[in-house]
Amino acid sequence: MSNEATNSGFPATRASLIEAMRSDDDESRQRAVEEVARVYWKPVYAWFRGKGHQHDEAAELTQGFFLTVVMQRNLLGREGIEPGEGRIRALIRKSLRHYRVDNHRREVVRGRGSTFRLPEIPDSWGSLRFDDDPDRVFDQQWAMATLDEAIQRSRSHFIERKPAHWRAFELRVLEPTTCETVPPPMEEIAAELGFATRQLAASAVQVVRKRVQMILHEVVAESCGTEADALDEIERALDVLGV
Repeated sequence: MSNEATNSGFPATRASLIEAMRSDDDESRQRAVEEVARVYWKPVYAWFRGKGHQHDEAAELTQGFFLTVVMQRNLLGREGIEPGEGRIRALIRKSLRHYRVDNHRREVVRGRGSTFRLPEIPDSWGSLRFDDDPDRVFDQQWAMATLDEAIQRSRSHFIERKPAHWRAFELRVLEPTTCETVPPPMEEIAAELGFATRQLAASAVQVVRKRVQMILHEVVAESCGTEADALDEIERALDVLGV
């Protein structure tokens, strides 16, 4: 399915991750789990840290949660998901509470019977403090991870097609935001990247900005069972991100 926006204003997306988890094809389910983990491992880890677990224990719990609950018990592939539950964020956060109480991590041998692996949890995360409300921390990390996924997909799109557009966006938006620096003048960006005028450079930045916004909608929509759920989740993500 095309990744371009539809005329309705709602982005056309790849198949829902929930649909993929219900597939009869093992490879499709495996890819879906890996994609869910790529976006959600940081929120899950942060949630456990917010509950008072130290780095190593939170990392173990995170691995165990994805292996036993998401993969082995097929959390996202079960039938009968109720309205409002058809959102991966809501399902995972609800299941975390049950998993922590059950404490199944001691029954899990890391990676046994599966080729699934979480991304490496950096040791540097052990020094971070997560003493805020765990649910709020979870939502913050979810929103940031979702935005990061949208940025990475957008980067792949522009690097292959219009690398100067992407670099202009990096210089004007991404780097000043992440480094908390003042954006360079558009004239400098235009001269550095070969745009004929500052207006053309500014237009390129807007093209990328709109693409990132569209793909952010796409990433969120993939984790929902219905369009209504997706629209609610998009609004939630933008609210958490403050945009």
